[in-house]
Amino acid sequence: MGVAKTRFLDVYNSLPEEYRCRFARWVGGFAEGEIDSLAPTQTEETLIQIADTLRMDIEPPGGKLPNEITRKPENEEEEVVEVDEFLYPDQVLKITDFSTSECGDCKSKNINDLEMVSHSMSQDELTVLFDEINDFEVMVDIGSRTGCILYAAHLMTKAKEIVGIEIDEEWCKIQNRVVEKFQMEDRIKIVNEDAKSEKSKEILRKADLTIMNNPFQWFSKDNGKKDFECILQSLKPGSRVLLCHIEEIPILLDRYLEEMTPESPPLNGPDHAWADELKAFRIMEATEEMIRRSEEAAKIEEITEQTWRETAQVQIEEFNASRKKQLENLSDLISENAEKAPAPITKEDQFSNIIELIDLQRDSNDGVDRSRMRQVLLQMKH
Repeated sequence: MGVAKTRFLDVYNSLPEEYRCRFARWVGGFAEGEIDSLAPTQTEETLIQIADTLRMDIEPPGGKLPNEITRKPENEEEEVVEVDEFLYPDQVLKITDFSTSECGDCKSKNINDLEMVSHSMSQDELTVLFDEINDFEVMVDIGSRTGCILYAAHLMTKAKEIVGIEIDEEWCKIQNRVVEKFQMEDRIKIVNEDAKSEKSKEILRKADLTIMNNPFQWFSKDNGKKDFECILQSLKPGSRVLLCHIEEIPILLDRYLEEMTPESPPLNGPDHAWADELKAFRIMEATEEMIRRSEEAAKIEEITEQTWRETAQVQIEEFNASRKKQLENLSDLISENAEKAPAPITKEDQFSNIIELIDLQRDSNDGVDRSRMRQVLLQMKH
């Protein structure tokens, strides 16, 4: 494949610039016609049949189940559609009622392509992946969802054990139906577990290859930070890990893994796929030294967190004791002032005081009829 790509580019680059555009259009038209006329391989045909089966349960665009809740990462576009490239590649979406475009201003002239994100690998990516990596006995797919990675591994590798760990029970039921229908029970096992569970850790300790194709970023509150840390600490030394879009992973991977992805591989070399179909993926190795360091770092973090919790608890207790003492002092002060405070004056006392004042001023020559005032106040008092 790499040699064919190199020869094609040699021919393309040898053309004068004024002919390249015409040549590229011709190649595109020829290739489109060839794709429709070429028969798929047995593996491709089986994957197509599996996708057809899955589409009976999953409506387009296939990104999630009807009752499934996802969480859009902060760095994603505001309007993004979750799809499944294995179930609904572009050519399949085009023949469904699902539109991949929308009107930008409701006047049917400003049509924009929808921003899409896939939760699965495409059939081309799966085919290339297991053409590149197939020397493993135990493979684990974290967050297996439709199970497409498991089915491709069964068809294209001699792995003895292929395990999908999926927390969603409905996805597990769908996978098990496919496994049974296509008679893959001999090597595929679906495990309905949280990736952080003890059972999942036991499975990971046996895996030669662990695949994580964006399993947490859309499904966890912390983008999967705790999940990634737990999984990477559970890996078998010497095992490999396939990750995608590592820039979105919320932990420092070099604490756990050593990079193995070929850097800038030549197009005609054996690793050319990592610069083409698999360019969004990275292959890494879990070395014993890395795992030991990560475990030590985790213990330090655990001790630090425990120390912080204990310190915080002491501070809370001291604050509560101080607060209690302040409240006791305030209560004593209120009681003391209450004892010293004069008795409240009743309305009857108020009238008596006014009458007494009138009696003291009855000899005044200011012309006021105080006798009448006294009589009225006495009536009001009683």
